Amino acid sequence: MSIKSEIATSYTDSFYKQMAVGAVESAREIVPIILDLFPHINSVIDLGCGPGAWLAEFKKLGKEITGIDFGEGVSQNLMFSPQYYIKKDLSTAIELNQKFDLCLSLEVAEHLPEQCADIFITNLVNLSDLIIFSAAMPGQGGTNHINLQYPEFWIKLFYKHDYICRDILRGIIWENKKVRVWYRQNILIFIKKSSRHLIAQAESMAKFNLYGLPLIHPELFILKINRLKRK
Repeated sequence: MSIKSEIATSYTDSFYKQMAVGAVESAREIVPIILDLFPHINSVIDLGCGPGAWLAEFKKLGKEITGIDFGEGVSQNLMFSPQYYIKKDLSTAIELNQKFDLCLSLEVAEHLPEQCADIFITNLVNLSDLIIFSAAMPGQGGTNHINLQYPEFWIKLFYKHDYICRDILRGIIWENKKVRVWYRQNILIFIKKSSRHLIAQAESMAKFNLYGLPLIHPELFILKINRLKRK
């Protein structure tokens, strides 16, 4: 079985329905913060969009959206019009010949084999100068998480493409219980070095900069401990 078919068949209708619940509430909280930080955003692409909770929230606020995924259960659960959805294999090169104001990829990279990590990051940087990214850390748990890495791993891959990390969202949302804990723990901003206006914007609005540290959220830690106790 190919990498594509293995991954696609792992994510079915029931998986996406379960995933959408937490994503909807989290997106409602975080999307306005993103637009406060970067008010120029008009077009958004989500690589590994799933049902599209994040894109649906951007669409409500008048933004142009595009979602890419290829899990078997995506099309049945889309939260935005299918005209904005593209089915493509996330483990291979994606060429749209188009740039967007913002590229999202949230809790997706850990679902792809480590050998696909470099091409996945290449896809992201080809789509936008501004990327909001999160990926599960070791020990986090989850469905088919096969490449769990600390932030440094991803920061180095982005750096190869001249993107720098601005870790300012985590400090804003760290204690917001309406946001699912994996976003609070993992979400980072990456900006192309040559986009000095975006870097200046991010830094002027930043109250915190956690510098991509491998921080484990206490709520997730306690959840893991409680699960171990029940075994």
